[in-house]
Amino acid sequence: MKKLLIIVLAIMLTTGVTQAATLLHYDFSDGSGTTATDLSGQGNHGTLGNFGDTSAGAGQFGVSEGWVTGGGLSTLADGARNYVSTPLLLTAVPNDWTIEYLASADGPAGDYTPAIATNQTAWDGAKAFFLGLHNPSSSNQVQTPGWGGGQVGSHPYSVPGDQSDPSVHHIAAVYDSTTNVVEVFVDGVSAASTTQTGINFGGAGNSLFRICSSNWGWGSAATEEWDGILYGVAISDTKLAPGSFVVPEPMTLFLLGMGGLGLIRRRK
Repeated sequence: MKKLLIIVLAIMLTTGVTQAATLLHYDFSDGSGTTATDLSGQGNHGTLGNFGDTSAGAGQFGVSEGWVTGGGLSTLADGARNYVSTPLLLTAVPNDWTIEYLASADGPAGDYTPAIATNQTAWDGAKAFFLGLHNPSSSNQVQTPGWGGGQVGSHPYSVPGDQSDPSVHHIAAVYDSTTNVVEVFVDGVSAASTTQTGINFGGAGNSLFRICSSNWGWGSAATEEWDGILYGVAISDTKLAPGSFVVPEPMTLFLLGMGGLGLIRRRK
């Protein structure tokens, strides 16, 4: 029985990582250096850019940027545009897709704070999408990708302005290319959906996915970079249901950290 439970847990931990639909998956557990390892098996490893210190333990929530002890990558909205560049083209997801991240947030410095964006140098249709925080009138909301964006419901980071909230949340945007519907899940629960056109990345040219920061300036939000800690990012070329999300949700991580195997055993 013990061996069977171990096998079951191993399957849970790797669900989504090896599936063909996953094109990019970072868990930011590298701990030091300038490389974010891609766990998808597709070889889309990321490169840290503009981080002044990439040594172990340099990053701290709301204080400094870099690798966080125990896992995670900390960034500040300080105008330095720290980011993780990827070799993954937007055209790799021309139809259905799922884009997800796991992060804490220290409050957006301006209007747009992307956890996942593009290296496009100007806001130009679907080439300049981002998924992250939008802060209209100091009310944080989920911003869906695509030209025109779209604020979808209230974001779990219920903090105005630049207040600190170190709690961790899993955000996933799932796009159905047939209906043009983007559905947003917060910690595995459907939060809202919106119908948007122009999110087909098939015509995005040579634009690449970028993590933590966009590459354009938009009004007062010229910094446009994540403020907080990222614990995971994944991009898949299909619609995924909550049970198939690649990046573990906060409760899953909590159970594993508290001895999830023991909890499973006691339930049997």
